[in-house]
Amino acid sequence: MKEILSYDEFICITLLYAANVNEEFTDEEKSAILKNVGQETYEKMYQVFDEMSDFEALETIMAHKGIHYPTPTRKQEVLDKIESIFKADENYDVIEKEIYKFLTNLL
Repeated sequence: MKEILSYDEFICITLLYAANVNEEFTDEEKSAILKNVGQETYEKMYQVFDEMSDFEALETIMAHKGIHYPTPTRKQEVLDKIESIFKADENYDVIEKEIYKFLTNLL
């Protein structure tokens, strides 16, 4: 995806990526994403995300680094949202914890 995403679109792609890292996308995770971005943005971005590879999703997230999380404070806000998705189904598993560490270092 080459276009610049709005903040809500960016957050939606980021949270969809996080919710799918362990190959289990739960209703709780979906509900948590909807609370962050709303139904319309979720539906639009889910279609976009569903056609992306993991690499493309990560590339899209990284492309928005200077736009939507240019400061340490904004980065932490994004990481907090990611962690909330990992914890949404009350099963913060090892894969999710490792991906969180990876994203903390990458972002």
